Amino acid sequence: MFDFLSDSSDDNSPESSSALSVIGRSSTMTGSLDLEEDDLRVDGTLDGDVRTEGHVHVARGGRVHGEIQARSIRIAGRAGGVLHARDSLVLLESAMVQGILCGESLTIEDGANFEGGICSVAERIPALKDIFSSTQMMSDDPSLQGDSAPKQSSPLPGPTEESVSSEPDPSSSPSNGDARA
Repeated sequence: MFDFLSDSSDDNSPESSSALSVIGRSSTMTGSLDLEEDDLRVDGTLDGDVRTEGHVHVARGGRVHGEIQARSIRIAGRAGGVLHARDSLVLLESAMVQGILCGESLTIEDGANFEGGICSVAERIPALKDIFSSTQMMSDDPSLQGDSAPKQSSPLPGPTEESVSSEPDPSSSPSNGDARA
């Protein structure tokens, strides 16, 4: 009757696997959600962790700060924390994400803003979670808003993570090799 997952002009959301929970545009929720196999769509704000065997979709106006563990994750809004998808993790062109991305399949569309690391080993999540446990939501970071200059990312500690930024580093431009004395 109602298809809340696709009630968005920002993307084609995954089909529902079971029941659907929605955090509405004008809603703010604090706390952890254990949804078993249910799907979650966030149009408002969630400050807390999500665990589900279903799908999680953060819509263009939605914000999540916390750990998300789900079968698939699609971000069109803002997210900060550890995002772990057992199948696919997609950052859509309007996404602004700061954290650690772990997933079997990762897609970052052109235009998405990502600052953080990529983890291919699910067992590393507890150690990586500590890195971002005290981070603030990106809305508090003036470098990620509007037309201000982009913030440069710093490498994360440890040999198993990669530092990734969707913005070019002007200091790493290739030289032409014609250095003359």
